[in-house]
Amino acid sequence: MAISHSAIIERQMIEARGSGKIFVFYRDTDLYISRLLIKLLTMLESSHLRLRLWRHLADQTSHASLWTDHIGRLGLEELQCDPIASRKARPAPDQFEDAVDLLAEIIVVEEALLRSYESHSSLRAVDEATRSLLFRLIEDETWHIPSTRGKLAEVAASFGERRELADVLSKYRLAEDRLYQALETRNLVLDAH
Repeated sequence: MAISHSAIIERQMIEARGSGKIFVFYRDTDLYISRLLIKLLTMLESSHLRLRLWRHLADQTSHASLWTDHIGRLGLEELQCDPIASRKARPAPDQFEDAVDLLAEIIVVEEALLRSYESHSSLRAVDEATRSLLFRLIEDETWHIPSTRGKLAEVAASFGERRELADVLSKYRLAEDRLYQALETRNLVLDAH
């Protein structure tokens, strides 16, 4: 039987270091998305798409900064994210050669992050500063995901992609699910699924 989001986070909230690891994971995930967006900006010619991507990139780097500040306020600056999350489980941005795949990875990672934020923010044990930050980030993610889905459809059409976009998303979703399962097993983050 799967453990609920709330139970996992409640377990993490028992000690500050556990909470901090979740925050470090969130920050590192925002930085990963930023790196994907930078790679994507080097691939696309459309000034309309590039402008939208720059705004998205600005938000992602801002999110990472907000998490860094939050971690600092808690006195947890020395915490590092588990390397499985940032270096082993997700493909590096330079491994992507296709804009469609990059956009699909961004969507999948942001969807999982949004589910984590929503689950985390709903817990009674969450302090107000953390809850406020989570709500702010939820608001951004709720426009990022549909916007990125629109970009994915636009890019796929412009490149004449014949692949089924649902299949592309499914491929990356499977990898992200495995990451969260591995981290959950090690009690490092909540299950976002």
